[in-house]
Amino acid sequence: MFQDTFPGTSCEAVTTQFEDFEIIWSVKLRIPKTSVSREELDRLLEILRWTVTISDRADESHAVYLHMIPFPPDDDDPDAPDEWRNTRLGKLVKKAKSYDRGSGSTVAADELFKTAIEHWIGCHPRYSSADIIISAPPGNTEKKYDLPEYLAKKIAQKFGMEFVSCRKTHHMEPQKSIERDLTALHENVAGKFKVDEDLIGKTAVIFDDIYGSGATMADMVRACRVAGAGVVLSLTATKNAKFCQGLPPSYWYQVSMSANAILQEKDDA
Repeated sequence: MFQDTFPGTSCEAVTTQFEDFEIIWSVKLRIPKTSVSREELDRLLEILRWTVTISDRADESHAVYLHMIPFPPDDDDPDAPDEWRNTRLGKLVKKAKSYDRGSGSTVAADELFKTAIEHWIGCHPRYSSADIIISAPPGNTEKKYDLPEYLAKKIAQKFGMEFVSCRKTHHMEPQKSIERDLTALHENVAGKFKVDEDLIGKTAVIFDDIYGSGATMADMVRACRVAGAGVVLSLTATKNAKFCQGLPPSYWYQVSMSANAILQEKDDA
């Protein structure tokens, strides 16, 4: 990722240590002075401290933050199940997202963009310099507005990208109506998205509000490559805990508490 973001850099793993589900590692970066400033590197490292980096079919894929985190039970009842609560960003997404003609807040969407998404993209040179941004098409057209499209158009305006539409070519069932079956979720959307715009040689960012199974994102990546995109990047506002491999609830809690502490330090400063 660093080599693609900052051409001319090289990375060398120094140490790797496995402790339960955690990987503790360090890496040596060699960066020519002419290719990147220390400030640019620091900005990218800052957002990666709490970004959820995802392995999928895109050339690079991230969620700005976690959608929900599990709070461990009280000491008085250690056998009680974890209580899942929305993170600060998760609350904004939930408030901004429109499910019907009566729900959804553009005020919350504007706050989500200003406090998180704009800052994140501005700190990542590969994303902020992209040519195209595409939003996931809505599953339900009978609602006040579509949050991914609304935010994608704000991103396009801020960073000088072209907003391009992706359309459905076939009927598909709403993903939320399908049971938690990864194969069925992918089969439901496979081959059903199309980008009509010519993307030959361009860098495209696919934007969505919440990353779940990754099925929709996978087929949108395919559609962008068919349209000729040279590089396809994926970005969502939040990632929920579904279909995550090797990440137990305690890990999500630890990461979120660490990120909250960092954000609180920035607020205090």
